[in-house]
Amino acid sequence: MHRKCKNSLAQTPSSKHQTPSFQCTSLPLVFEIWSFLGVWCLMFGVCFLVFGDCAFPCLATDKLDSISPAPDKARISYALGMNLGLQRQRSGAHTEVDVFMRGLRDVLEGRPTKLQESEVVEVLNKARAGEAPGDKPAEERLGYAMGMKFGLQLKRTGADVDAAEIAQGLRDVAEGKPTRIKESDLAGILKQGQEYSSREQSRSQKAAAELFFARNAKEPGVTVLPDGLQYRVLQTGTSEAPSTNDLIFIKYRGTFVDGREFDRQNHYLTRTTGGIKGWQEALQKMKVGSKWQIFVPPDLAFGHEGEAVLKVAPDSAVIYELELLAIAHPGDPGIGTGRKGHGLGGDDAAPLPTAKNHE
Repeated sequence: MHRKCKNSLAQTPSSKHQTPSFQCTSLPLVFEIWSFLGVWCLMFGVCFLVFGDCAFPCLATDKLDSISPAPDKARISYALGMNLGLQRQRSGAHTEVDVFMRGLRDVLEGRPTKLQESEVVEVLNKARAGEAPGDKPAEERLGYAMGMKFGLQLKRTGADVDAAEIAQGLRDVAEGKPTRIKESDLAGILKQGQEYSSREQSRSQKAAAELFFARNAKEPGVTVLPDGLQYRVLQTGTSEAPSTNDLIFIKYRGTFVDGREFDRQNHYLTRTTGGIKGWQEALQKMKVGSKWQIFVPPDLAFGHEGEAVLKVAPDSAVIYELELLAIAHPGDPGIGTGRKGHGLGGDDAAPLPTAKNHE
């Protein structure tokens, strides 16, 4: 079963996530295809951020280490198409199946696409804003864009599917033909795919992390700690060091090992015992004014769950630049104001600032 990913950085402002929604009025195609993707997410255990610049599977981890055989590619692809077809049928709308599948297949089969990726984003953003297609060509353009987006997501997440089988499953249901799979068997088939995908992705991420840390340990200036955390001192602080559980202001930037940024804050209030384990260990070794680059193994970062909102895949290694700006002492007007950059709960509340402002 799918489980919502929990944010390891409690109340991090950038971890707010709002699911797109559509009015089923003048945009039945958008509503319908969005329903397809949403239901497939729930059944297959994969959360796709449909309108983001990238997507990754936020996979359930309850059975991550259980033995699950590799699913039959044709069977699971057909089941996926069937599931899309059933949602189309239940919605009562008349989707241009061929247009949607053309966009999907062009991407998955490596053919030239009618739209650039930037155009896909533009078309979908207009639909998201409630702008009706207007005419038949515009409606087809939207359907093609949705198919392309779905295909790009499948491709980027490494899903091994057969586009022809997806199309056949979708079409069999849409045309009322006998299906090769019973509807009652769909959940079990897609669950098998979920478990296999979870395990394979975990193995891939762990292998990549091990290779990265083995190489990085040999880099100049990198210190390796017993639990696997690695760090490089970029700037040495000369002021006081925080105590355990002190409130502190930090500046941070989080990236993947390939350099892609996933999170940043310029003035963030937390505790030395807050955030991921890698943060906790590093911050308690730093002095005010220090700036470190920390290389965090998966088990000291977001673990098996990953972080869906930040688009951190399960078992990912991450890199943070951490700068310890100041220790927040009792009565500090920057505590508990509720402004962006505040990462604490109500127990740390304080009066609103008057003369001093930490923003």
